[in-house]
Amino acid sequence: MDETEDTCRKVATNPNFRFVQHIMDVRKEDQVIAAVERCIQDFGRMDYAANVAGIADSDISTIDQKMDEWDNVMNINTRGVYICMREEIKAMLKNPLKEIAPGRSTRGSVINMGSVGGLVVLSGIWTSYMTSKHAIAGMTKAAAVSHGKEGVQSAYEDLTPFGQPVAMKRMGEPEKIADVVLWLSSPESSYVTGTAITVDGGLTVMPRGGTE
Repeated sequence: MDETEDTCRKVATNPNFRFVQHIMDVRKEDQVIAAVERCIQDFGRMDYAANVAGIADSDISTIDQKMDEWDNVMNINTRGVYICMREEIKAMLKNPLKEIAPGRSTRGSVINMGSVGGLVVLSGIWTSYMTSKHAIAGMTKAAAVSHGKEGVQSAYEDLTPFGQPVAMKRMGEPEKIADVVLWLSSPESSYVTGTAITVDGGLTVMPRGGTE
């Protein structure tokens, strides 16, 4: 957490960036709407958005899952991501088309954070969490079909929990996740939509989902 705070402080004080902090609860529709409106007020338009809020539930079996735990995970990981994506796309649809290269124009791009827990079953990844991440894949694909023709891209990034055994035999770093978010926000990814970019060091191709 200290390292994250230090990074935020460096970005906030960098004269080459404009940094605005807005605290919200993604479970609260009115707070999400207010946050998007604040972004438009501060920057004039919304070009890119990354939805990364998410939690996991306790390490219990499927039949022992309590509904309050299930509801909390789904409200943050699925409902929260959907509300954010919906309001972000609404904002982007108001943007005039921006030419990013000859013959290529866009109104914006939304990146939703998925998980390899939506692809394979791993030790320590639980029913409500995996369900929520499968749902992110579905909503992102639906948004891509609904609004791709209007110049809004939607993609999702499946990442691995750090510390899992992977084919590359080294730990993942948050920067590697951020690199893909930046690429999905760049003109170089302008023909990518409705799909997953898996950043897992080869975990999902390991035998039995990560064990040798």
